[in-house]
Amino acid sequence: MDRTEKMMELFHSGNNCCRIITYFLAEPCGFDWEKAKDELSVMCATCGGTCSSLRGGTYGIHSYAESNGYSNEKARELSDQLYDRFQEKHGGILCKELYSGNMMDCAKYVDSVIGITNEILAAEQAN
Repeated sequence: MDRTEKMMELFHSGNNCCRIITYFLAEPCGFDWEKAKDELSVMCATCGGTCSSLRGGTYGIHSYAESNGYSNEKARELSDQLYDRFQEKHGGILCKELYSGNMMDCAKYVDSVIGITNEILAAEQAN
């Protein structure tokens, strides 16, 4: 099953963008998805604010930073890179600005956050 198919399966199983992001980032960021998805239930349950995909990406980055002994400041710097690159690519970070009512919009943003986060982490590993 490719990433898009798995993403849609997770959407149809009742997972929101934030939880789906953490599914794909659990292994590279070093955390347990089952535990994370429960922790994220409240944080990622609302639409209209910051895109939940970005919240999931930030969770992954902070988990990665913690498991690699980075400071909170470094985790914030990496998260800021994610937000900046996402905004540059999509023109905003707020769900209400991005979502048109089509679930495929959400899938596009989930895929984008996964890609950007993996690029940021790969650059960190190369340093």
